[in-house]
Amino acid sequence: MNWLARFMYGRRGMDQFGLALVATYVLMAFIATITQVFAIQYVGFALCVYELYRMFSRNIAARERENNWFLRWARPIYTKIGRFLSRVIREFRDKEHHYFNCPKCKTRLRVPKNRGTLRVTCPKCGEVMNVKS
Repeated sequence: MNWLARFMYGRRGMDQFGLALVATYVLMAFIATITQVFAIQYVGFALCVYELYRMFSRNIAARERENNWFLRWARPIYTKIGRFLSRVIREFRDKEHHYFNCPKCKTRLRVPKNRGTLRVTCPKCGEVMNVKS
């Protein structure tokens, strides 16, 4: 294993952009298998080859610039996905409340479960509605 450490010395290795490239390749291979359009898989394979080039490249400054560009582009998307998933997990674990959206302003509202039909007023827009808990 010492030979691998010596070989990788001075090289970038895997980073977030590389991980995204490999994940895109796996997704494209899966889609190509389902749709039987193998041109998609070839594009994904080209992305994988590019990731191998990036991983073994000794031009660390250029690979760092590429990764920073990717992070500036992808961070807002990752943030939105993370917030959405944390909200879904939190609501799934909360067994004592029922969640729903206000029909007027789409604000997420929470009411206690097993209380029958409740008259709820949205705190944001003032919409009054009857909901089953």
